[in-house]
Amino acid sequence: MIFYFVIALLTATVICYLVFLVKNIFQRRDIASAEYDLTTVGTADQLAQEQKVILYKAKIKDFGNLVQNHEFASNVFYFMQDNTQPRVWFSQFNLDANANQIQVSGIADDMDMVARQTSTLEKNEYVGKFENLNSTLAQDGRIAFNFSLSMNPKIFSYAVNKVRQVEEETKDNVIVVSGSISQVEGQEGQQPTEGATTPTEGEQAAPKSSDKMIFSFSVPVGSEEIVGQIDHLNHTILLRFTTGTSITSLTPVIITSDKARVYPDSGVPQDLTNPVNYQVTAEDGSTQNYVVSAEIVKTAEEIAKEQQKEKNMGLVIFLLIVASVVMAAVSGLMAFIYIRRRQNKKQRSAKK
Repeated sequence: MIFYFVIALLTATVICYLVFLVKNIFQRRDIASAEYDLTTVGTADQLAQEQKVILYKAKIKDFGNLVQNHEFASNVFYFMQDNTQPRVWFSQFNLDANANQIQVSGIADDMDMVARQTSTLEKNEYVGKFENLNSTLAQDGRIAFNFSLSMNPKIFSYAVNKVRQVEEETKDNVIVVSGSISQVEGQEGQQPTEGATTPTEGEQAAPKSSDKMIFSFSVPVGSEEIVGQIDHLNHTILLRFTTGTSITSLTPVIITSDKARVYPDSGVPQDLTNPVNYQVTAEDGSTQNYVVSAEIVKTAEEIAKEQQKEKNMGLVIFLLIVASVVMAAVSGLMAFIYIRRRQNKKQRSAKK
């Protein structure tokens, strides 16, 4: 009798659990439906305005990060430009603005030039730590090297200090090209020379810029603008498009470093079905390649539908499992009752 009571109690427990589980699943479905309705409420114009606001927020955030990183990068490039030894060429910079660290790769004519370059940087007040120097012999016989620098926080004021230094050095050095005054520091006591002109012999032309970065890569799609995610360390750009967007003929808008040019140029239609290489050439002729790729992402509605399908499938599977367990329990109970009855019959027959 106790055994039958336990079996009945187990069956009732399974059925109650199943009922509450089904109720919970339906409640979750209602909550998900309400959340989706909240995300899609409003007219088409309101939804378009909301998307524009979200886009502008993302642009402002990206621009803020760009300004912060650009401040560090600009000061570092000014610093390296002023402290690079002759016959030493830097080919790659990996900048970490948060940690004030730089990883540098380059090439020099010989080990003597590498030693002079490292000595110059180690002794500089803007360098906190010089480490991880590696050098190898290149195929052309020159020395390829790389090292890392931990910069002093003063690096953020390097460009400003440099400008002030130049202003102080030149405030007493005045040259009038088309006039009658030629006053040079150390010659205040001499008489002005008629028709003095700017000296040309021995003058050095201003160094050409080596900046070759892509600051912004965006693609207009209908009334929206897809902004690419730029990885300056790996030199990759990722564009994310929604399902159904044609990416075979897109016209990107590209912003690069000052005095740099990019090929293919901004405004040239591109097929982004496969990754596309963009080459940025600095004023000094050095180049940097960026790989642009496209990714198709699902919309919120598509994701919600897939999640709903998964929930429905999970519910069906669970119901099948529960039904199988219940059927197995009932079958076991019926088999036990049948066997018990046969045993009782045999016992009664034996007594007779």
